[in-house]
Amino acid sequence: MITKTIVKEELRLYSSFPTMSICRDYLAIFYRQGVVDHTNPHGFYGKVQCIKIKLSELERFFDQNNPINIQESQLFESQNELDAIVSKLNDNLYTLGTRIFVRNKINDVFLSVSENCNFKHRQKVSVKDINLAAFYGKALIVNSYYIFSAYGALKGENFTRPLFIATKDFSHFELFSYLDSSKDLMLNETSVAKASDVYIAFSRKDTYPNYALYYSTSKDFINWDKPKKFTDFALAPMAIDVNGIIFVSFRDNEGNTNKISIINVKTHEKKVIDTYKGSLFDGGYTDLAFINGYIYIVYYTNNQAPFIKMTKLKPF
Repeated sequence: MITKTIVKEELRLYSSFPTMSICRDYLAIFYRQGVVDHTNPHGFYGKVQCIKIKLSELERFFDQNNPINIQESQLFESQNELDAIVSKLNDNLYTLGTRIFVRNKINDVFLSVSENCNFKHRQKVSVKDINLAAFYGKALIVNSYYIFSAYGALKGENFTRPLFIATKDFSHFELFSYLDSSKDLMLNETSVAKASDVYIAFSRKDTYPNYALYYSTSKDFINWDKPKKFTDFALAPMAIDVNGIIFVSFRDNEGNTNKISIINVKTHEKKVIDTYKGSLFDGGYTDLAFINGYIYIVYYTNNQAPFIKMTKLKPF
């Protein structure tokens, strides 16, 4: 296991929520960078940043400690950007889910589309009879639909649940399906992976202080079984299929210590990737990529201010 810093720590900056995708011959990492503000849980004045690293340089960076040429650019800026969730739908189709969030004032969700990870424009997403909170997790293609994992509330409900939002043209969006949720077992952030012919959705139980991950399965992405507990003390899951085995990375609070961990869903073997200081919520969001036989995990962590690291490890 090798770990490198991707976005360095700066005391006044809050660098967080990284996601990534392989885009042709480079790795594209998107993240949200704000200003540390202790009146807001993840800082404020957030903007969406993009880092591009050649895959050949990435491997030399980890294996030979060679200097790395990072191309960085700013994509979106508003009063406060909060998310930057990239998905690869095929070799010429990528999406980026973003959000403008000002507590008790604004919570607008957007989607951008690109053939090469150069996102220039975005469209606000709204769905009839849905209070959409955020996108989370990777998009998938199911039959002729592009499906986006999200969470929010159905009309008349006052708790969140995982929602699967569908589109065929990136202009019109509809509710495709959703998972069970309730005030007592409230689920939100959800990541879906496919194992053989079965979709498995891993969801965060957001009932303080008994955080946990739950999972649900479906063969058609419409009918989902009742969520079952997968593991305790866990939040913010991200799932990936590696040669038929699903791995899930997550924010880990087992033993009341802040960690980033990854688990083999088949064997339940867990590896701790990193630990961090401060609030539980000042680190722990992750994303995964499988490159030339290795799992790469990008995540944000905290020492005195949040920053972004990446770990390379063999599947286990």
